[in-house]
Amino acid sequence: MYTPAPGTPPYAPPPAPYGSPAPQLVRVVDVDMPFMSLVGFLIKLALAAIPAMFIVSMFFGFIALMSALLFGSLLGSLFTPHGIHF
Repeated sequence: MYTPAPGTPPYAPPPAPYGSPAPQLVRVVDVDMPFMSLVGFLIKLALAAIPAMFIVSMFFGFIALMSALLFGSLLGSLFTPHGIHF
């Protein structure tokens, strides 16, 4: 029988399909990891963030380019000495 931790709302797992084992609820309370393994993991995480940020910046650069193409003439005319010209 599942007993929730103090201070957490009760949770009823969904019923298991017929013929399958009942699901087991798992709660991770601690991760025992050597310090140097943690350092290695964080270095890999930092190195993996470099290409991810490149991809994200390319995506937002494309969005900025499309916005500039769509709204550039309208916004550019706001900064002319005579205002908007049609």
